[in-house]
Amino acid sequence: YKMAKDKNIDLEYGLLGENLLIDYNPYSLTPKSQLLIGEVVLEIVQNCTICKSLTKIDNKLPKLLKDDRGVFAKVIKSGLISDGDKIYLKKELAIS
Repeated sequence: YKMAKDKNIDLEYGLLGENLLIDYNPYSLTPKSQLLIGEVVLEIVQNCTICKSLTKIDNKLPKLLKDDRGVFAKVIKSGLISDGDKIYLKKELAIS
């Protein structure tokens, strides 16, 4: 959202369909990598793809988010996440 704001694109939080916003770009992590946030363990399933419907919001948005779109993850261990919790890479799988 900060990237969009810096380019004068006004987005409301949640408009891109995210459930959790973190100050970290997990886009470079491989599927099955795990993040520990608070009490929660998330496993990366896949990178999000750029949706053509983003151009309905702003024509510049797909190019802006190309390398920073986010990921889909599944919950391995549920629990509480609090604002300010640190994010740890619990497990990262090497690409073979």
